[in-house]
Amino acid sequence: MEAEELCRRSLAITEENVRCQTARWSKSWRPCQNRKGLEAKIRLNQIPISSALAHLAAVCEEQQKYVEAEPLRRRSLEIKEGAWGERYLPSFADSLAAHANVLHKIGREREAAEIDKRVDTIRLRHPDGSARCFLRTTARPIDKNLWWRFSTFLSVVLHHSRFPPSSR
Repeated sequence: MEAEELCRRSLAITEENVRCQTARWSKSWRPCQNRKGLEAKIRLNQIPISSALAHLAAVCEEQQKYVEAEPLRRRSLEIKEGAWGERYLPSFADSLAAHANVLHKIGREREAAEIDKRVDTIRLRHPDGSARCFLRTTARPIDKNLWWRFSTFLSVVLHHSRFPPSSR
């Protein structure tokens, strides 16, 4: 019960944070700029809400509150679909499978079977380990100002295992 309450508080905080960011971006976005760019940015900004919903749904499932978990899973999926569009990722298939599992638990077999087919289609297109990574490069030189140097130094000190020792 305590875990559920903490997850609900986390969801409320995340939703408030996203709402404030969205309001700030909407105010500062100039009309001459691309409105579609703003909408895409806002949709991607909703992903933390989706994660918080999925965590809360998992807690409800642990407590066998499947009827409460189903709308949480559905809303989480709607947010992910809105943010990612048609770019189905293996992690999206996992979210779909979790939603289908909840539907099976509450006896909505027909809906669950449709989602299971969709999961199979995605996993056929993207088998485990086939996720693609994209690297964006720029032709501009990196501005190595004082802040950049300080943050790099701090990263080396705090996360020294990420940086191989120099061979001198």
